[in-house]
Amino acid sequence: MPRKKRWQHIADIIELGGHLTVASEGAFPVISNLECDGQMVCMLETSGMGFETIMDRIDELAKRFHEEGIATDEVNGDEFCVW
Repeated sequence: MPRKKRWQHIADIIELGGHLTVASEGAFPVISNLECDGQMVCMLETSGMGFETIMDRIDELAKRFHEEGIATDEVNGDEFCVW
């Protein structure tokens, strides 16, 4: 049985050709997003969050996208179904 990867849902989207971006101001991450084939999966404001917290949240939202078809934009307070 294959071992489950940490942040499996992010890995699944990247394997499909997706891109993960964590933008920063100096040493501090300020915004992060995950997209695949030009479709936003999620975007969130990450000021004050540590790397593992950011990755956990993105993975949670990637799972929601995969299972429910819901893209989440926490920066602009929006979510929508892509199916």
